[in-house]
Amino acid sequence: MSSYGTIVVKGNGHFIEGTLKTGSTPKPGTLMIMTSDAKDGSGNFTYKPWDGALDGERDEVIILRENEGLGKTVTDAYADSEHCYLYIPMPGDEVQVLFGNAAGTADDVAIGDKLIIDDGTGKVIPTTGSPEMEPFKALEAYVDPTADQLLHCRFTGH
Repeated sequence: MSSYGTIVVKGNGHFIEGTLKTGSTPKPGTLMIMTSDAKDGSGNFTYKPWDGALDGERDEVIILRENEGLGKTVTDAYADSEHCYLYIPMPGDEVQVLFGNAAGTADDVAIGDKLIIDDGTGKVIPTTGSPEMEPFKALEAYVDPTADQLLHCRFTGH
């Protein structure tokens, strides 16, 4: 699996900051969604792991980055309600996203596979059904996963 030391491998997207919604302790590489809550006391919007209507729903794509403000790495989870660093990718950007291992399933990934965002977890999973968007294409293979892992992908923009 990926061994890059940063979530954004190559990119021209937008770096933003925010605050994690109370009760949220995600890891870098998780796909996030802005909440409908008012801004926090510092004027930042709040974010939580992707929670749309269904897997593969079309919406803004925002990736949680490593907590560079505290010198954390891509494997360090955020603390509840912590200030967070995020990235809005542009088509063609290379990023690491958290691949969700579904226990008991054959969820291997081949180079070039399209991936969707899993509703409720904010992790990418192999495409299933008829999603509204498949925003990531795998740039590395992942065989017989046993745990969630960062996966090197290209953002397709659709």
